[in-house]
Amino acid sequence: MSEFTWMSTVAQFKSATAMVDAAAVGNRLVALWPLHDHVRIDNDVKYAEDLQVRITRQIAQILSGERVTMPDAEYVYEGADEIPGRPQSIVEALLAANDAYDAAAPFSEDADASHLAESAQILEACQGQKQDTLVDVLHEVTQQVEHVSTLPFDERAAWVGTVVAQLCALLTASADGESDGADRNIAVVMLAAIECAELAGVPAVFAKLDQWKAFSAQAVRGDVDAVATQFAQIAQAEWQKHYDDVLWDPEEAKKQAKEEDERKSREALAAKFAHIQDDPNKEAVEL
Repeated sequence: MSEFTWMSTVAQFKSATAMVDAAAVGNRLVALWPLHDHVRIDNDVKYAEDLQVRITRQIAQILSGERVTMPDAEYVYEGADEIPGRPQSIVEALLAANDAYDAAAPFSEDADASHLAESAQILEACQGQKQDTLVDVLHEVTQQVEHVSTLPFDERAAWVGTVVAQLCALLTASADGESDGADRNIAVVMLAAIECAELAGVPAVFAKLDQWKAFSAQAVRGDVDAVATQFAQIAQAEWQKHYDDVLWDPEEAKKQAKEEDERKSREALAAKFAHIQDDPNKEAVEL
């Protein structure tokens, strides 16, 4: 286990300036619910689908060691088992990433740590004794959920940050400096962060591999203030995206795109004829 202790660290996370700002953004997001407008409901469904695509793309890059594109990840998410012109190794990595994502999903419903352990097995992460340690930590997490679910949003968000920091510290240290193993363990953290957040009634938290690596390094060092700030930055960026995605208005977006196209056309036309100057001696024409 790391130097983090549950409740004292939650208090430090909560009081961090960056966490206060992030919680304000998160509160604004959760205040949108329950959703009634069909456009917002559709947008939220699309956000959830896009979230899985983004996460499985990141995980597939870890598993394959190759560049995985968003179209690759979307194609496999939609059911493809091969992609014309793309290495089959990428497809296999994406299939495994989606299997791991699906295996983890029930954790937020029944708080059974075996679901995330199964995800770790699919990803061949957290090998050996650390698999059991992961389950022990997650079991400890689930013992707190009933209490945590009654807390205000900022405390629930801080609790999620603490849990993710604990897991990062544990799983990064367990890799013993082996890069591939460390990255696979971080892939487990990516999934755990989503599920623990939902378990606590907090919107999803997502970050790219490099961000999680930096976060994990701080977590191993045990610098709570630095870890809280980094987690807050990760959370705030994703909660702002989620908020913007839910409120996205396709009709307004179409109108703005049309206005932007017209503006560019006017500017291009003006630039095309900018060299042509009016003749000051030409006879005025009365209209």
